[in-house]
Amino acid sequence: MTKATILYVEDNEGIAYFVTTALTRAGYNVVRAKDGGQGIVYLRENAEPDIILLDIILPDMTGFEFLQHIKRAHDGVPVVFHTSLTDTQDAIKGLELGAYDYIRKDIKLEELCARLDSVLARTGINSPVVRLSEKTYINVASATMFSCGKPYDVRMTDIKLLRYLLQHKNKMCSREQLICVLWGENVNGDIYLSQAITRIRNIIKGDTDISIKSVRNSGITLVVKE
Repeated sequence: MTKATILYVEDNEGIAYFVTTALTRAGYNVVRAKDGGQGIVYLRENAEPDIILLDIILPDMTGFEFLQHIKRAHDGVPVVFHTSLTDTQDAIKGLELGAYDYIRKDIKLEELCARLDSVLARTGINSPVVRLSEKTYINVASATMFSCGKPYDVRMTDIKLLRYLLQHKNKMCSREQLICVLWGENVNGDIYLSQAITRIRNIIKGDTDISIKSVRNSGITLVVKE
């Protein structure tokens, strides 16, 4: 059973072979890009991967530059740096830019797989069930949302929106950013976003532990009681 799709950006053929083999054996679907440009093209032309494994030293740009380039349109995809750089400041920079983890290339491949599993578990991306509260959760496989014991059919866009908001729970996400993540930079999706928010609000209205707050012309927050 395939765990998740990984976009693996690595220019070194030898390292790429061993890592790809290990990840494939662990159940991942691995798509390799040989440089940052190939990675950007893949993201533009294909469905988003579940996670990005990214080298820092690339022939056409640094991994830091790659992350900054894709962050706006693909902020919901967790990025993990995989690098031979040992300077602590590089790790700090990567994490400050929004990476979920910073992994040295000299670790065992078994640990690499475990670290990737951990990132996917934290983000909920690879889980068939996305839980928003004790009373509300989503069954991704059936595209069904359950709230206060009642089932509701939802769209995959609604699920993607809720996953993104859950990753940034109790923090405001701009409408512009949400539209970009869901439909792309060149889509005027404001009305679609409003419709999605209305659908979700109608489903969760009986759950007092979660709510969606909107600030006019500003942003949207998934408020989760903790």
